[in-house]
Amino acid sequence: MKLIYRNSNRAFIYSAKNVLALSSIECFLKNEHSNTSGGELGIANMFLELWILKDEDFVKASEIIDTQFENPVIKAPWVCAECKEENDGSFEFCWQCQFDPNL
Repeated sequence: MKLIYRNSNRAFIYSAKNVLALSSIECFLKNEHSNTSGGELGIANMFLELWILKDEDFVKASEIIDTQFENPVIKAPWVCAECKEENDGSFEFCWQCQFDPNL
């Protein structure tokens, strides 16, 4: 069992957990129900921790976390060939007409 990711933001932790689950990497959250005030338990226990169960998944999980959360690929905006609407680079399909630019 190894610690793979630590963050105080629940959205990031749950997203990371879901991304790893989609890659069939078993993991669990530590400090999930801790108090966010940090008072009695100390500031270190405020952070949510994502742990992987199998040590052999560590390299793959590290690559996924790094790609998705630490160094995400930023894609340039694109113009739809069908309706000429501008789309954010993160869109895989045109938001206006649902055209798939990869076809």
